[in-house]
Amino acid sequence: MPEDFKTFLLLHDGWKFFDEELSILSLDEMIRGTVYEWIGALKSEWGPGDRALEMGWVFVAAHGQNTVTFFDLSKKRRDGGLDVVEWDEGEVVQRYKSFTAYLKETLIVVKELIEENR
Repeated sequence: MPEDFKTFLLLHDGWKFFDEELSILSLDEMIRGTVYEWIGALKSEWGPGDRALEMGWVFVAAHGQNTVTFFDLSKKRRDGGLDVVEWDEGEVVQRYKSFTAYLKETLIVVKELIEENR
């Protein structure tokens, strides 16, 4: 588990509705329950054609949504780092070098949306 994500989980253990209906999953949600089961179904449907998703460790999801964010375990770096992949219905939307980079980019987007809606 990447250190920045481990620190986040130790401090917060998930974040409900982090991005509209999507949540950063708690440890419990990552290992059991309806969202966990949904992720399994999603991987069965889309994963065989997408090695990164098939092997990925999903940490942002919502039951019934075909959008997830995951750590790409298929491309672990020598320093132990893992890319973060935003994925939607069979396609990579965006790739980040770390969980921290993912959070920073999300913050930029949120700030832009706030400015646009003032």
